[in-house]
Amino acid sequence: MALALTALLASPPARATLYLTEPFSYPAGALGVSPANGTWDTTTKSAINVTATGLTGPAGFPAAGGNDVTIGNTGHNQQNFNTFTSSGTIVSGTVYACFLLKVTSSGSMRSSDTTTSPNYNDGFTLALQNATSAASPFCSVRMINSSGIKIGLAKNGAAGVYRTAAITANTTYMVVVKYDFSTTPNTANLWILSTYQGTEAGAGAADVTINTGTDLAPGAAGLGQCYLSDAAGGTFQVDELRIGSTWQDATGGAPAGPATKLAFTTQPASAAPGATMNAVVVQAQDTGGQAVATNNVPITLTLSSGSGILSGTLTQNTDSSGKATFSNLSIDQVGAKQLTAAASGIGAGIANATSTTFNIAVPVLGAQLAFTTQPSDVNVS
Repeated sequence: MALALTALLASPPARATLYLTEPFSYPAGALGVSPANGTWDTTTKSAINVTATGLTGPAGFPAAGGNDVTIGNTGHNQQNFNTFTSSGTIVSGTVYACFLLKVTSSGSMRSSDTTTSPNYNDGFTLALQNATSAASPFCSVRMINSSGIKIGLAKNGAAGVYRTAAITANTTYMVVVKYDFSTTPNTANLWILSTYQGTEAGAGAADVTINTGTDLAPGAAGLGQCYLSDAAGGTFQVDELRIGSTWQDATGGAPAGPATKLAFTTQPASAAPGATMNAVVVQAQDTGGQAVATNNVPITLTLSSGSGILSGTLTQNTDSSGKATFSNLSIDQVGAKQLTAAASGIGAGIANATSTTFNIAVPVLGAQLAFTTQPSDVNVS
């Protein structure tokens, strides 16, 4: 199955812009068969079906409206395209595309890329492309079935790069693509999210980042066409497709409010006495739990439950995304522990956070000494 977004390019948008929002609020049946079923057109292939059950996004995702579309396991025999008029044009800056995706069957999905040209080769494709090269998307989300269903990203002329972790069938994911014209070569990022993130900072590092391949060459106008198609097997549901110039536009999220609280986004893990623990991460958040990009807020950790001495660099400033990372912590005594994070300085007044309970314990050795050759009796004459 392929979902291609044709990009016609000209001058940059002057402000944040939502180019396309598609909740598939149409009657159940073939997509685009009649005006009542939207502005989608059926090509020589069979029409994609509107299903009377809209996908429910991860917790926090803006409420979905209408139905969804199901594209299924027919080997590139279903496709529709939607030509729309954008309110902006793009040759610089960034473009974001967001949609809900649920894979219900891998079908005959391929186990590897079959070509470096991302043109409907794998189980799923979402592509940003130039209108004059509609048959060769320049940047595409792709899917393979290799030790599980995996989603990746490719630019034209380069092989796909896939997230190591497989997705779970029958689970709805929020998928976000970012294409950045400001870098040379252009950079593309992919996030595969099981929890809603209304800000890019909150989403953290992308699952896949690429820049190898052919850059998306500017064309004559702005975003103009969205193309849906299946390819190489698999059954998929797609809903709440949005394309915009910012993360908030594409994801439907409101910008994060001021920081009001801290949260442990990477909890402390159990370790041996005196051993360096895994890195602990504390995030500044607004009242709704969205990450707040606030730089240089001093965050201090203390041992708030359990005995012992907490050692390491106990105060770290937040980075540009609002995260403070503690990478050299240790505790000298065994037992159950909890840490508390507190802000100070420009962060005074932000509510503290307390970690989950973790244990400091002496490792249990998995080996023991044993006689492999037993002593024998000796006769004394």
